[in-house]
Amino acid sequence: MRRHHVVLLLVIALCLPSVAGAQKKQKDPLLQVYLEEQFAEVTKKLGEVSERLATLEVEISKLKQQQAETATELRTAQNVVRNTDSSLSSYRLSNQQDIISLKTDVAKILQTVTALIEGAKKAEAAPEAPKIEGYITDPPADGKDVCTINKGSAAGVKVGMRFSVFKAGDPNTQVGLLEITEVLDANNSRGKILHSKPGIKLEFSDIVRPE
Repeated sequence: MRRHHVVLLLVIALCLPSVAGAQKKQKDPLLQVYLEEQFAEVTKKLGEVSERLATLEVEISKLKQQQAETATELRTAQNVVRNTDSSLSSYRLSNQQDIISLKTDVAKILQTVTALIEGAKKAEAAPEAPKIEGYITDPPADGKDVCTINKGSAAGVKVGMRFSVFKAGDPNTQVGLLEITEVLDANNSRGKILHSKPGIKLEFSDIVRPE
């Protein structure tokens, strides 16, 4: 996270001299206002990028913690099996048939644990399934409630699926809800706006995520 802050500060530091130089060379108040607006927009976008990077770091940290907990559980199970097998080997049972049966059970447990370990390794090696997150490519016209998104059959979108809508500038606040009425092709689907916040107009590039 500190690395991201340093990058943002460097970018802002590089932008400041350019703005200051431009203000010294050009005394036109309109140019000054334009440069200030552009600088404010760049600063805003850098802040949004920083927030998204912070969110990704939190998700990655959670995944690593889950993997560590799974590995700990597997190691505990292996230790229990080893201890059980060692105790059975050192303990003499009068009935040979019971010994054979117990060793068979232990072998099955070891086989199950081995299968769990292999499955966990494959799960860690497998790439994370892509999230079905897209955006509005054709917003609803005035008085209409139909729009198009850039996700289709290739992403697993199906008729009846519902997507929450977020403004591109505020990806954490839901402003609407749409339901897929038609999957157009591999990369496009059409949906009906079920509801949206009063005074909010759904526009091109607004983010959509499945419920």
